[in-house]
Amino acid sequence: LNGYTAAGKTGTAWKYNAKLKRVDSGKYVSSFIGMAPAENPSVVIAVVMDEPKTGARDGGQVSGPVFREIAEQI
Repeated sequence: LNGYTAAGKTGTAWKYNAKLKRVDSGKYVSSFIGMAPAENPSVVIAVVMDEPKTGARDGGQVSGPVFREIAEQI
């Protein structure tokens, strides 16, 4: 973040497919939950994407940039 520190945790989880009755490795949820400033947080932002359509799937690659955009506007 421009001018601030941030901290957070990424997440990537496969989803359960009820039709197949098993986990489907082709479907996932990507997330990033972050706070800023890191030393004394005044804001916490959770970004959760259900089946993102980008080339990436990891929370840091998909949801992390969205966190940054929102946090910089705040």
